[in-house]
Amino acid sequence: MATWAINVGTDNFSFHDLEVFTEIPLTYSKSTNELNGGSPIIHGHQGIDTLDRTTETFWLSPGNGDSISPFALEYIEYSVNAMINVVGIYPWGGNYEVFISVKEGGLWRGLNTIEYTPAGSNPYTGDDTPEINYITKGSVTWETPQFFTLPRVFSAERIRITLSNLQRTQWGPFFYRGGLREVTVGERIPGT
Repeated sequence: MATWAINVGTDNFSFHDLEVFTEIPLTYSKSTNELNGGSPIIHGHQGIDTLDRTTETFWLSPGNGDSISPFALEYIEYSVNAMINVVGIYPWGGNYEVFISVKEGGLWRGLNTIEYTPAGSNPYTGDDTPEINYITKGSVTWETPQFFTLPRVFSAERIRITLSNLQRTQWGPFFYRGGLREVTVGERIPGT
């Protein structure tokens, strides 16, 4: 059994007070950063930063012209290959709407689909589209770690975290972006 301990500045922060679970190692797979020939690093921030156990670094998505357009969705994806029923995220910024998707048996599971309308000359399509099924969704507050408990244990091959309601940042000319400081997954221990 492990707790999700990460460094917040000079302090050590542990998620054991929020949830007790067996943590499963993740491998960064891809994000909207790399799509259409984009760089995995945006303004010095990349997807692998969400697995380094410190809030000093973070993943930052590509920019959008606003936060409300039907194409203003950004995601990050991880390889799991384990049994999970808990996803923990520590947002950079916040006030996002978050969609948690799980690939099991080669399919994105869930009864609902993330709504996405492609736009521009390089829309996300095929396996890269944000328009996939999701298991659960919710909102996260500003810079506050949060767990999403899934409705059952999944034999997860991959997880994808999709963000909407992107936040205005200092980086332009497309200022609206999403970001995550840390991500974890695991299996919640019964009775906790």
